[in-house]
This record gives sequence, C-alpha cells and structure tokens, in this order.
Amino acid sequence: MKEIKKILVITPWYPSPKSPLSATFVRDQVEILNNHFNDFDKNISYEFAVLHIKQPVDWVNLFVRKKYPERLQINNDGSGISVIHQQAVIPSHRFKFLKQSRIRKNEMQGWDKAINVLGGVPELIIAVTLSGLIITDDLVKELGLNIPVILHEHSNPVSMHMRTAERRQQAIRALNNTTYIVAAGNKSYDQLQEITAGKKIYLIYNAVHQDFCAASIKTIPPTTPLNLISVGHLVPDKAQSIQLKALSKISTSTVAKLEIIGEGNLKESLLSLSKELGLNNRLILRGGLKREEIIHALQAADVFIFSSRTENCPVALLEAQTIGLPCVCIENGGSENVLLPGNGIVVKKDDSGGTLQVGIEKIIADIDTYDRTNIKDNAMRHYSPEIFARKFYDVVQKALTSAIK
Repeated sequence: MKEIKKILVITPWYPSPKSPLSATFVRDQVEILNNHFNDFDKNISYEFAVLHIKQPVDWVNLFVRKKYPERLQINNDGSGISVIHQQAVIPSHRFKFLKQSRIRKNEMQGWDKAINVLGGVPELIIAVTLSGLIITDDLVKELGLNIPVILHEHSNPVSMHMRTAERRQQAIRALNNTTYIVAAGNKSYDQLQEITAGKKIYLIYNAVHQDFCAASIKTIPPTTPLNLISVGHLVPDKAQSIQLKALSKISTSTVAKLEIIGEGNLKESLLSLSKELGLNNRLILRGGLKREEIIHALQAADVFIFSSRTENCPVALLEAQTIGLPCVCIENGGSENVLLPGNGIVVKKDDSGGTLQVGIEKIIADIDTYDRTNIKDNAMRHYSPEIFARKFYDVVQKALTSAIK
C-alpha cells in the first residue's frame, strides 16, 4: 500500500469562481506538481489541496466585495485538486487591533476546512508569495505545528509584500522560520538573498501548462505585413501604451495589426490612445480569454511583444516561446532572463515606444532566420512541466527529509 503525503498550498493568489481568469499561472504550477509528483516515486501518493486566502488591502476593496466576504467555498478546479476559497473579513492587515481576532478567526476556518479535505494535517506546506508565507507562519505558530514550509515566491517580495515597517518585521520572522525558499525568477531571487541570511534559495523558473507544450506551431512562412500579439492584464505595470506607440511608428506594410489579450481597467485609456495615435483598426483588444483561446491566438500570430515595466518570471513570455513565436520584450529585471538566446530580442526601456519599434522592425527584417520549431524546442528544454516538477520535487524531498531529522 502506498504511503500518502499530503501537501497544502496556501496562497493569496488563485483563480476563484468569481475571478476565473486571475492568477491562472499559480493554478497551473500547482496542477503541474500534482500531475507529476506521483510519477517520480511509485511508492508514495502525493495529495494536494489549496487554501486560497484572499485578503483585501483597503476599504475600497471591501466595498467592491459588497461589504461582506464570500463564505467558505470549496470547489474542484478541474485538475482533481480541492480548492478552499477564504475571503478575509477586515479591510487591511494594517489594523493591528483587529488582526488577532477577525483575520485569525477567518484563517483558522480556512485551515480547518483544508484539514478536512486532506484528511489530516499536511506533511508539508507550500506558501505562495511572501504574503502567503506570513499567513502560513501565523497559522503554524498558532497551532503549534512542526511542519516544513517552502516559500514559492512569484513576485517582487520587497516592493509588493514589505511596504510597511510592521510588514517587513513579519516577513523577516516568517522567512527565518521557513524551511526552504524557491524563487520563480531572478528578481525575487536577488531580493530574497538580500533579506535572508543563510537560507537556501533555489531558482526554479515557472513552467508552461502542458496544453501549450502539446500545441502545434504555425508552419506557413510569415509574409509581411505581419501580425503582432501580446498577453497581459491591462494594468499600468504591463505598459501596453508603449506597444501602441511603437505600432504607430511602424508602417502598415510592415505590421498589419496588434492583438492584445487581457482584461483590466486600462481598456478605455488604451482605446483612447489608439484613436489619438491614428491606429484605427490596427489594434484589437480581445479581453480575457481561456487557455485554449490564447493558444489559438498565439498560433495564428507572427511575433510576440511584451512591454512590462517590471517582471519576475513572466509566464506569458514562456508560453509564447513554447508556441514557437519569436519575441520582442523590454528589459525589466525578469523578461531578459527568460527570453532564451535565439528566441527573440530584448530592448531597453523607453516609454516613447522607440526602442520597441526598433526591436520589432529588426525581428521582422530577420523573420526568415527564426525557425518556430527551434524556438519551441529551446523553450521546452527549459520550461516544460516535467523539468519544473522535477526541480521542485527535489526541494520538497529535502524539506520532508529535514522534518524527519
């Protein structure tokens, strides 16, 4: 009979029934671990569950969520993983006098549900982002548990999760208590190196979902004018305005259109900028799409462009390479580390769109030198689910072994 190892993922980021297209990359990484861990050891059965604790950060968010939070919801996300969605009931972690009562009570309710779903206390916890680790550290301390904890940091921990002196103190304490740290990108790795002392940090880039790996590539040779595509939420950090400015500088005989996939609050401003730049019907905003729709759109495009001002390990850029698309991205601390040699061009930041324009025109001029099969094969050697899962599995084994000791 197989030994069972229960793993609980605690995360503030995860798709929910109300927001099915948000933080899908976190769900994909968990699904990959769930799918592959049992392949690595035939004597052990690994069972995953997710505790999704969504904490609003201000009064506005609280009103947006209609004053009161969602009650505990448990659903299967389609991959066989049970997900417990838990909404915090106060507007901010900054209210010290409320934290010990309302937030802790909420977190404990989510924990109890997770234990019921797993059938017992987990052998290991994976905390997603530093905020997830702080929640985990509080729970483990409150319950008096001795469970190995792995931090899986997808974001920029200092700028996103350590904005106040109190938050920094909580983060340092939680980092000191964690067993191992996995950084999903170079930026998070470097920041965590600076704020931790003596902790082992593993750099493991995100993986792409199996559906992207299995997708076919475009075999018809591209001919001008080409079609550009980009994927990302319509938010300031993604800086799609730079893409529009670059497009406005490129002739219609070179680029026919730019298709942007993603939802967000900048849609109207981008449409307004498009009109101001005279792009007319050259810009297509597709909104948020499901995975299979994104794959089809990438397969039909000629060049992928990415203009984020800051990134850690942008999964959209990994996915584009796995579909075999040559890519142009802006140097931002993350993208340049995961755009593989021979798969595209990295340009300097320039809000005017000038450098992105030059990069796009150069890649189009050399488009015949980019072989989609080679691009895909190159990406698969680095970002396939199997490679990611094996690296993460090795860290999990070390953590479980340390718990035995």
